[in-house]
Amino acid sequence: MSTFAVIVILLMGALGTALVNAQTPDEETLVIGQSVDVSAMEPSLVTSRAEANIFGHLYATLYEIADDG
Repeated sequence: MSTFAVIVILLMGALGTALVNAQTPDEETLVIGQSVDVSAMEPSLVTSRAEANIFGHLYATLYEIADDG
């Protein structure tokens, strides 16, 4: 293996670890993976279960349902 190839492999490895560390959120961040993007930020336009899950996570803490309705 040539010296150039070894240097390229080492640089790629170093860059790869830097990118992984840059994308790691802090300890208090909750990350939820979804298979779709939201088509609009208007809750009345929700058309799929995945979008409903996203809006549920966004808006669930904005209201509270009491025992008497």
